[in-house]
Amino acid sequence: MGYTNHWYHKKPFTDVEWAIIKKEYKYVVENFNNVLIKDQTEDQNEIRFDGIGQNSHETFILKKVNNTEPMYEGDDVTYNFCKTNRKPYDIVVRHILRYANHINDDKLSLRFED
Repeated sequence: MGYTNHWYHKKPFTDVEWAIIKKEYKYVVENFNNVLIKDQTEDQNEIRFDGIGQNSHETFILKKVNNTEPMYEGDDVTYNFCKTNRKPYDIVVRHILRYANHINDDKLSLRFED
């Protein structure tokens, strides 16, 4: 099944918090895009990337505002995950999640496991 990063996005990030997180992501993109990750961000209110080539697995997506619409009955709209199978881009996934959690640990709850 592979290694999976889990997080609960309990509350939206404020504009200030999101700007700080996006600034860190910009640094990551400047240093690791097309080397370790492939930036796929298309919206200023999200961060989206995957690994490169055979080092890709699942696309990581972090949004400024957590999901609010359930996809099915009983869906926990706060729950998110990204399976990386411990491929090299996993370090960037963990970094962004931990950085966002550091900015405001009231917004995210993280869990890393097999």
